[in-house]
Amino acid sequence: MGLPPMTKRVVDMTPAELDRHRARDRERYANDAEQRERQRTRMRKYRRERYATDPEFRKRVFERKREYQRERYANDPEFRERKRALERKRRLERERYAHDPEYRERRREQKREYKRTRYANDPGFRERQLLVIGERNRERLATDAEYRERNREYRRRKKGRAVARQLTARRRADLMEGSA
Repeated sequence: MGLPPMTKRVVDMTPAELDRHRARDRERYANDAEQRERQRTRMRKYRRERYATDPEFRKRVFERKREYQRERYANDPEFRERKRALERKRRLERERYAHDPEYRERRREQKREYKRTRYANDPGFRERQLLVIGERNRERLATDAEYRERNREYRRRKKGRAVARQLTARRRADLMEGSA
């Protein structure tokens, strides 16, 4: 009983076999939409993870993006005009934010609402926010004596309230036992 030949590993293939193998993959990618989408999804996931964990990769991505933007700005007048219009819009928004208190308050409220919604619905965002807040608080505790003292006082009061609640609960339990 003859078994089918084992599939060769890529490292064991001759150059001609490797070319056939790659051509078959390219053909499948071109003709099979589901395969194409699966492969794209895998690549996006891999790149996201690598971008998050590999600073060298992240730096290369930034440099490629910057270089692409520079070339496009130099060679594409339509892109250049859109970029200038965007910069103009941002500059005007910054000036308005600096000089118009009503606009500033409205923007701050929009930002707070966005963060509340995102915090409630996105666990990753919530986790990142808690890390940022924790780091900011640690930094402030290390550098700001007044904040450190207020924080100590707050913790003392909080601990006192917790102890009072426990005592109250114990008294209630003792009273319940006595009346039973």
